[in-house]
Formats: sequence, C-alpha cells, structure tokens
Amino acid sequence: MSPQYMLARRNSWHISLSSQLINASLWHEENGRRHGKSPIPSTKLVRIIDENVRNWFSTIRQLGNSVFDEGLRYWFHTRSL
Repeated sequence: MSPQYMLARRNSWHISLSSQLINASLWHEENGRRHGKSPIPSTKLVRIIDENVRNWFSTIRQLGNSVFDEGLRYWFHTRSL
C-alpha cells in the first residue's frame, strides 16, 4: 500500500473517531440541559472532547494494539491548545 493511501486512511479514521466523540459530547450536553443542569462552557466542552480522544488512544495502546500508535501523535499535531 502506498504511503498516501495509508495517510488518507488514518486521516479518515481520525475524523470518524473525532466525529463520534463530538456527537456523544454534544448529546450529553443537550441531554443535561433538558434535565435542568447548567450549560457547560464551550472551552470546557472542547477540553472534555480532547481528553476523551486522548483516553481512547491510551486505552488502545494499553490493550497492546500498536496499529493506532500514530493516532495520538496525529491528534496532538492537529490540536492547537
């Protein structure tokens, strides 16, 4: 497989994972508001999503799967906190 193909697969997988975590976090926020909880500031919501992605990659690494080792580096590369 070509390096460009592998990069495209990694990027699309990364976008898919990020989208799932963002959707789950936004759903959690909306559900909390419906049940009377105070809104979470957007900066905190971004930190929660960032932490969830980092935790997901760390969990995969601890389980011994080395396929996603580049994923965490890529996540840090795309973040500008």
